[in-house]
Amino acid sequence: MTEKKMTDDALEKLFLEVEKKRSSCSDRLQDASYMGGSNDVVKTMEWLALNFKEAGGSVSFIDPGAISRAPAVLSAVYRSSPGRQTLLVYGFFTRGDGDGGARGEGAGDADSNGLYGSKITSTGALLSWIDAIRLCKSNRIQIPLNVRFIVACIDNTCGQELFQFFKDKKHIIYKDVHYVCLPYSDVMLNSRPSIVYGFRGCCRFCVTVKCLGQDLHRSGDHSGMVQEAMTDVVALLNSLVNSKGEVLIANIREGMREVTAEEEEECRHKVFDVAALKEQTQCTSLLHKGNGKRLVMHSTRFPSVSIHAVDTSQQRSDDVIPAKVCGRFTVWLVPDQNAAAV
Repeated sequence: MTEKKMTDDALEKLFLEVEKKRSSCSDRLQDASYMGGSNDVVKTMEWLALNFKEAGGSVSFIDPGAISRAPAVLSAVYRSSPGRQTLLVYGFFTRGDGDGGARGEGAGDADSNGLYGSKITSTGALLSWIDAIRLCKSNRIQIPLNVRFIVACIDNTCGQELFQFFKDKKHIIYKDVHYVCLPYSDVMLNSRPSIVYGFRGCCRFCVTVKCLGQDLHRSGDHSGMVQEAMTDVVALLNSLVNSKGEVLIANIREGMREVTAEEEEECRHKVFDVAALKEQTQCTSLLHKGNGKRLVMHSTRFPSVSIHAVDTSQQRSDDVIPAKVCGRFTVWLVPDQNAAAV
């Protein structure tokens, strides 16, 4: 049976089918959030593999080899035509925080407006791609690209090893690939699908200051007499970024790709719902005067600094002058910046 090209009429029919299947798609997303919140990596991978196969994909697993802590990487391929370009969709999920099946934090919660939860943005996003391909096939709508999926489980124990794995296997993973898409973004998920623009890397830092040989538990006896590590760490962190979000690190933009007038114009016209961002973050006053274009630019084209925590050895720090304090922060990078140089 002849397939129809992806014309406006065909897309309109496809959208009508999506509306008809809204209820079943919502149920499948609930399943996705449940699987994404599971600690059982093998079970989640098998569930994803089954969904890819049911949608007509050719599924295989790539063995990380010597990287013992990293689970196998899932590969699924949908071939539209040998002569067409190939889109690589990179998906990932993290190990759940629950007991391997409980619907707790991380699983999606449903209400009248949609599903919410950290796992919806990973396994749920992948399932949306699978459903789109499934509906195209059932309505005999021709997909204009070959689509290849690569899905990995990532966590703090194997992130760097997986990065090395992708470098070592690039001749397999990226063979004949023309475009790469990352199906993950939670900035505007409540209103419309979105594509990550200007995806960034990051450098994590910890600055540690030790001023004393031991914690002082009677601060009233020593305050104003000794150099305090907490004061020094706060001063150091304060020298990285100011309250306006301006990065104060010298030469931080060195090596950054120059922003072109075309890029600035693109950012000016990008769909970015400032009000939705305020509601999602519950932030009443955004940086850069809440200007949509400037927010996009600072989120994608300029490096930024986030301060995460100040740690001491004390579980309770009431009236204690800590001997050693550690401040943790992240520098988010932009195109052409060298992490080693930062």
